[in-house]
Order: sequence, then structure tokens, then C-alpha cells
Amino acid sequence: MVIIFLRFICSSIDQLLGARRSNYRDPGVVSLEKMITEKAGPLVSKALRAGCIELSSHLRRDQADILNLIASVDRQLFSSSLHAALNSLPQSPPCATPAQLEQFYTTLTGLSDAREMYVNMRDLARLYD
Repeated sequence: MVIIFLRFICSSIDQLLGARRSNYRDPGVVSLEKMITEKAGPLVSKALRAGCIELSSHLRRDQADILNLIASVDRQLFSSSLHAALNSLPQSPPCATPAQLEQFYTTLTGLSDAREMYVNMRDLARLYD
């Protein structure tokens, strides 16, 4: 069930990006854009938490895809959502230090490649094992 939902989110965001590239606007595109904008914070938070702490490492690549696609929709929104998500991660050991979280934030907000996001999520997840 989780995989189907992840694929749905990725497919929806990908369709939104395609509509933007072709300058296509209709009520469906506008609604999807509004939904992604409103839900970006929870999506980033859940994707980060799931990819680093809760889910199997096999699903981490899908979580990185979601983060990358949200960053592609609105980089500023992604940046603020990621910052909030990092602040909500567990603070009791084993966990990342504030300096490691800051480095992760700086790195991810500068990336535009899902593979690199995956690698960084994998490295962060190791700090929570």
C-alpha cells in the first residue's frame, strides 16, 4: 500500500512539472499545484522520517524521489519544509548532531538529483541506526 501511495505522489508531481514545462493550465493542474503547495511540509517531513528512520532501506530511493520532485516544484518551499522536518527528528541517541543536520540541510537544498539525495538520506539514516 505504501509503495502505491509513493508512486501516486511521484506521478502526480511529475505530471505537474510536465504541465508547467508546456505552460498547460487547467483546473486540475491548479488544484494539484495547490495541493502540493499545501501538503509539501507534511510530505517532506514524512518522506524524510520514513526514509531515514521508519521504513525499510528499500523504500529510501522512493522517499528521495519525493523530496527531489518537491524541490523541483518550489525550491523555497522545499527548503523551509526540510528545515522544519529536520527539527522534528528525534534528538535522543543514536541521532545526528545539530552540525550534521545543518550539513545535510545545506547539501540537500543545493541538490537537483534524486540519486544524490538518496545517498545523503542513506548517510543520515546511518546516524539513526
